Amino acid sequence: MATKSWQVGPKGGKYYVDAHGEKKYGDDALKSARQDMQHSKLQAVKAGGAKDAAARVATMSKLTQAKAMPKVAQLEPKPKPTLGAVEQAKAEPAPKPPSNEKAVGAIAPETARRLPKGKTPEEHVTIARDFLAGHKKDLDANVEAIRKLAPENGKTKGRAKELESALEKVAKKHEAANAKGAETKYKTVADLQDGTGIRVIAHSIDDVKATVDRIKATHKVLEEEDFISKAHPTSPGYRSHHLIVQMPGGKIAEVQVRTENQNTFADWAHQVYKPSPVQDLVLTSPNAKKNLEEYSRQMAEHFYSLDSGKKSTPPPCPQEAKRAFGCIS
Repeated sequence: MATKSWQVGPKGGKYYVDAHGEKKYGDDALKSARQDMQHSKLQAVKAGGAKDAAARVATMSKLTQAKAMPKVAQLEPKPKPTLGAVEQAKAEPAPKPPSNEKAVGAIAPETARRLPKGKTPEEHVTIARDFLAGHKKDLDANVEAIRKLAPENGKTKGRAKELESALEKVAKKHEAANAKGAETKYKTVADLQDGTGIRVIAHSIDDVKATVDRIKATHKVLEEEDFISKAHPTSPGYRSHHLIVQMPGGKIAEVQVRTENQNTFADWAHQVYKPSPVQDLVLTSPNAKKNLEEYSRQMAEHFYSLDSGKKSTPPPCPQEAKRAFGCIS
């Protein structure tokens, strides 16, 4: 006869081997264990007196219950074990690295998406804030340095570029380089040359030229674009003299020198040539854009004549400008 005992199967399941050597599982195992216990009671009665038998059966009953019941309970379905830290890390997908698809701080989502991918949005923001903070700190001193070179009757003002504006410019420069299949030199805001912008408003063309000459004589000029002597490539009629200057404290600044009339024209042209829903609404006819560009060119010539001390009559304002932007006055 087989030994009665609880056994563990190859898959970890518990079963009971009864007095006949048969394996019992689940409820059958509990039933078989109870039957064996009853059988032991009868054997005890036959083997000795009732008093001794009762003591032996009581002891055996306690041992059987202590051994059988917990193990039968273990046969019930076990709850799914909780994954440990290692297993959970394997089961869960790895976190994605930071991307430029998400807005961070002051960055709009669209701007963040278009920034150069060499840095995370957080890194772009940190670099930009540090860079612009230095320009804000030195702004007053740099504006004053240029003001001393401006005409007595002129106006000089400056600004440190704002964070969102700086990041948007880097994004545009990056896109423009990609469109040409070239590598952008503007990888972060720290590569911009107009963190500080200074504008000098002069009375005449002669005053503009004199101011530019004084700046070039006292400062290191890194780049120069004369849009007074030649037309601007993308904004017909725009006239201004641009200088990229290294200031005494080491900061790089863009200095624009123009007349009051040229500044008025620049403000008007900015809203005309900068893409916008209003522009799309106005430029519906094939000749609309052509009419606006011709008006811009004629107005620029008109202002140039006035700034040069000549008499001039302004051109008629087209209907497209009257409806949306207004005429230059």
